[in-house]
Amino acid sequence: MQNIDPTVSVLISILSALVGYLFSRWGERAKTKRTIAKERFDKLYNPFVALVIQKRRLRACDFMDLSEETREEILIFLCENVTHADMILYDIIMEFIMVYEVEMDEEACDRVNQLYQRIDRFISAEWNRMRNYLYWPWYKRILMSTKKVFVERQMRKEDETAQN
Repeated sequence: MQNIDPTVSVLISILSALVGYLFSRWGERAKTKRTIAKERFDKLYNPFVALVIQKRRLRACDFMDLSEETREEILIFLCENVTHADMILYDIIMEFIMVYEVEMDEEACDRVNQLYQRIDRFISAEWNRMRNYLYWPWYKRILMSTKKVFVERQMRKEDETAQN
């Protein structure tokens, strides 16, 4: 057997320790990311979808057509769980709350209805994506990640057309 230079041996030891450290950090980071996604899913996205299904009519009508009790229930839910939203949804929810809390005229009612529909569409799309991320195998998640980019582009286009 051939003797290995001590410098090479130390270098190999250092490199293998570094690779081990990097893989463990990558694993910890993935685990943390998944834990945060699960919390967001359990506290905002899944309960909102369940609330919509429970009320059955929520998707079929405008927000202002709902009963006062149902509107308050949705508003309180969104206020309590807005911290679990991503930045885009957070901005939409905050605008929704601000517009809803001012005195309602025809224009404000239309804007509230538009914002509610955007929140509903966004949460539904994210709910599907997060459910796939949390509960599907890795190879299906790769396919779904490309779909998220498509959904975000679609939302931006809808926003641009709504503003024009």
